Amino acid sequence: MLRERERGRMQLLLWFLVWFVWRAMGTITTQQFFAPQNWNMKITSPIRELLVLSELQCAMACKQNSTCLSYSVTRHSGTFTCRFGYRYDELRTADADSKFFYRDVPAGFNLVPGTRRYVKMTVKSIVGYDAATMCKNEGSLLVSSTDDAVHDYTKQLWANRPSGSNFVVGGVSITNQNTWIFPDGFNLVPGTRRYVKMTVKSIVGYDAATMCKNEGSLLVSSTDDAVHDYTKQLWANRPSGSNFVVGGVSITNQNTWIFPDGFNLVPGTRRYVKMTVKSIVGYDAATMCKNEGSLLVSSTDDAVHDYTKQLWANRPSGSNFVVGGVSITNQNTWIFPDDTNLTVTGVGEAGFCSTEPNGGVPGYCLHFWLHDPVPCWADSPCSGNYDGYICEIKVPN
Repeated sequence: MLRERERGRMQLLLWFLVWFVWRAMGTITTQQFFAPQNWNMKITSPIRELLVLSELQCAMACKQNSTCLSYSVTRHSGTFTCRFGYRYDELRTADADSKFFYRDVPAGFNLVPGTRRYVKMTVKSIVGYDAATMCKNEGSLLVSSTDDAVHDYTKQLWANRPSGSNFVVGGVSITNQNTWIFPDGFNLVPGTRRYVKMTVKSIVGYDAATMCKNEGSLLVSSTDDAVHDYTKQLWANRPSGSNFVVGGVSITNQNTWIFPDGFNLVPGTRRYVKMTVKSIVGYDAATMCKNEGSLLVSSTDDAVHDYTKQLWANRPSGSNFVVGGVSITNQNTWIFPDDTNLTVTGVGEAGFCSTEPNGGVPGYCLHFWLHDPVPCWADSPCSGNYDGYICEIKVPN
């Protein structure tokens, strides 16, 4: 009887030891993984997939695999499917029965403010070809500093380095010195400040925008000629019948579209318009549009003029937005970004307000002013402050 009690105690002690080691391993393992705010996600293209008995077993398996930087675990009846990802921010899709985790970021990597990207600078003499491998050994990539915040942060990292210092970052020129590809897959469209990436993957149209959002991007708005031509080149050699989702959703009817970058098609035209509400000096408005591959809107066309009025018809009284148009020689002669010209003989003509133009001198900026019962044009010094600006992209027929 005594021996049976001792045997029972020994079995119980062994069970506690196993449980303690299991829990300890679980604590060590799970503390090295983190979950995003929305963790009910499933990795879509895993580098490895296996069946496991628990979430903990999946975490332990990932921890033991040096190429596994994230994982998702999906619950089934009695088992779990464990999927490994080779990136921290692996492509994934929403799934109520799944949970997504990523590894703790290694020491030395610092968060770029306002982003979810971590950057580390290593001061070490190195051959350029070897830099990507060194990053890969740490589970990272050479930095793709196409994002403004990341670009500015990397400049700060070594602002105090000796003159002539040079550090390898992500980016390799292809075909010529003007065309570059980056480690995150986003490539610069020549002649613009826009970066495009094509992903070949079977997908439901509704999910495409989410997939881009998970990478900190938008579906491409190919209203700009250069971007449109570049996207065509990306998949010119794809099989006949291939189709890829890009930005653009029809509204009200098949002829009216909105795009992710905010440029919307003016019905009945080939012109896309975007309004930005932002305090700005008149002189800077043209540059802001240029940075987006556009021009200040030339609203001499009736359809464009009416559309721009609708854009901000409900703005507060007194609002003023810079549009294309600069007075030349006098207040009655105007030139527009699309090279059209306009001459009026007095106030209240064309799109002007009843008391405009009245600047009296050339070199004034044209702006929309909510003054009369409806928005109308007015002229004011380009050095003045405005409530925003309106840009446009015109595509050829």
